[in-house]
Amino acid sequence: MKIQDHSSNNNISFTTIVGVDEHHVKELELVWPTWKRFKPELLQNPLLVVCDGSIPVSDWNCKLRFLDHPDMRRVQWEMPDCSQREKMLNGITFAVSNYVQTPWFLKLDTDTVATEEKRWIDPEWFSVNDQDEYPVFVSHPWGYTKPPEAIDILDRWAQQIPQLSGYNDLELHPEPGRDKVIHSRITSWCFFGRTEWAKDMLQCCPKRLPVPSHDTFFWYCAERQNRFYRKVRMTKHGWKHLGRYSSLKKHFQNQVSFEVAPKSSRGCGCGCKKKRASIETQAILPIDTQREQQGVVYLLCGTAHAVRMLTSIWSLRKHYSGPIIVYTIGDDSHKIGKNLASEPRLDVEHRQFPRVMRRKNAAFLNKLAILQDPPFDMTVYLDADTLVTGSIQELFELPEGCDMVATQFSNWTTQRKTIRKRINAWKEISLEGKTKRRIDRLVRKGLQTRPAINGGVFGLRRNAEIIPKWYDLALIGRKTFICDEIALQLLLHYHPHKLLDCRWNCSPIYAGKTKDVRIWHMHGSKHLRSQAINLWWPAYQEILGENLGQICDWTPAGDGRLEQYLAELDGLPLAETSN
Repeated sequence: MKIQDHSSNNNISFTTIVGVDEHHVKELELVWPTWKRFKPELLQNPLLVVCDGSIPVSDWNCKLRFLDHPDMRRVQWEMPDCSQREKMLNGITFAVSNYVQTPWFLKLDTDTVATEEKRWIDPEWFSVNDQDEYPVFVSHPWGYTKPPEAIDILDRWAQQIPQLSGYNDLELHPEPGRDKVIHSRITSWCFFGRTEWAKDMLQCCPKRLPVPSHDTFFWYCAERQNRFYRKVRMTKHGWKHLGRYSSLKKHFQNQVSFEVAPKSSRGCGCGCKKKRASIETQAILPIDTQREQQGVVYLLCGTAHAVRMLTSIWSLRKHYSGPIIVYTIGDDSHKIGKNLASEPRLDVEHRQFPRVMRRKNAAFLNKLAILQDPPFDMTVYLDADTLVTGSIQELFELPEGCDMVATQFSNWTTQRKTIRKRINAWKEISLEGKTKRRIDRLVRKGLQTRPAINGGVFGLRRNAEIIPKWYDLALIGRKTFICDEIALQLLLHYHPHKLLDCRWNCSPIYAGKTKDVRIWHMHGSKHLRSQAINLWWPAYQEILGENLGQICDWTPAGDGRLEQYLAELDGLPLAETSN
């Protein structure tokens, strides 16, 4: 089917679709004032509210009194024999077929906050590509499909559908034991869909989606049909997706002003018994949603780096008093994270993160998966095997137009034999077509003389364009040595950035005579080498003396080299010194 263009370059006509039930209406009540204030285009186009049909219309009259849209339609949706989540996802999706008359529709999740007033609907999003094809949707990029069997289910379903059976199965399968399929796709918390194409796809499943997911369904149909769609980081255009009601409340507690209604024992005016006092505080608009938030993150996968990470955090606390988040992956590291979070002298937040990758380069790829949605407006990442000896403020400071602070490793350049070998290894990756040509071009450019970049110390601005590109490229090179670091080396010169010299990422092995070092990097388990031990050992003894995070109960954890060194000091067999 040839998709026709119904929009002009200056005026995109769309219907906004939101779905509400008992839970999500509370989210919508919080975010609606931000949508009105910062995204006035929403008031200039129709609004369709899909309401949980198990709640009477009269109750929705009360619950949605705050929703003051000039062109709003409410519809009831009911669906038997399914979960609440599946019911509402189907309702939002099939609303396109049943009620949308505009050329485009905008599906917005109720946990999505508008953060600033800026030009956000770019006509270029809806324009043709080089093959003269209009996009079938425009949405935010994403990196995996969950549950892992979803794509297999869709492949089997599509084989029975005339509109889809003539195309190849996607055959994207999870690795054994994984709870998701890692690949490039989209998520639909802010999703512009072309109505004509969406209705055509929904005719393939007139009663129920084959999988209970709005974005997975539309993404799959487009991929299978080789339809053109655009990925746009909506977070760069004044939107923020918080994911849950608790995060929304925390966001508004920190960043909004409140309109206080007069206390009254009278009802809300619609005949219900709801007291006005129960809704006396309603967020109306953020005071400063762009307030700069800065913080440092660490990642612990397993326990091999647990002692070194604690040593790094304690050294950092001597020069930095801001937020620190420790991400952990795996049960053993979760226990360490809880110990650190319970230590008030460290003042760190612990967050558990699902294991996105396993086997080779898993830690590096898990790091990039976390940073697809950085926790701060300006996030500094430190490897667990770093030791901070001075101010790190330079890592937070970015010139106008730059999105990343990178660090050079020990005055190395790409002409060093080690670095050239790592870059050239990307030529051996088994690839075909455009991807092969792209990697070959990146390698050629990457071998030009430039500073050698290390991925253990860097700073990122939220929504930096390099973030998803870095992750996608690292996935392509995942079987190469330190795939994330070389991916960054290949990409960085294409993106505006600030480069700090090796004082912020200094190897005691290769640059031990460097002056005014701010961050030592004990890369590759070199903390006990002769050139490094005089730096690291006193810091380790200090955290032992303080018993920070109850370290005396669990050191050396999974650090085999430290275990061996401690055994040698005691003159005892290893078995007698392990915990």
